[in-house]
Amino acid sequence: MTAILAKAVAMTLVQHPVVNATCKDGKNFHYNNNINVAVAVAINGGLITPVLQDADKLDLYLLSQKWKELVGKARSKQLQPHEYNSGTFTLSNL
Repeated sequence: MTAILAKAVAMTLVQHPVVNATCKDGKNFHYNNNINVAVAVAINGGLITPVLQDADKLDLYLLSQKWKELVGKARSKQLQPHEYNSGTFTLSNL
């Protein structure tokens, strides 16, 4: 289900790039070149948001495989920084 939601979000962000934009100084928007969907995952001690890089360019099968890999890494505390700090949009069920 996560891969389907991530793909739906990614396809929507392609059509509405302003939602995928970043505003760091309170004045200027930066339109991100990539659509990197971060998804909240419960781990022992809290939450972390592994990132599905370029989610708009991957098919559902690859997104699903990548998601399974990222969740495994997250729960075993083996995520690399680029795998959790490069999200441009975040999904959470909270």
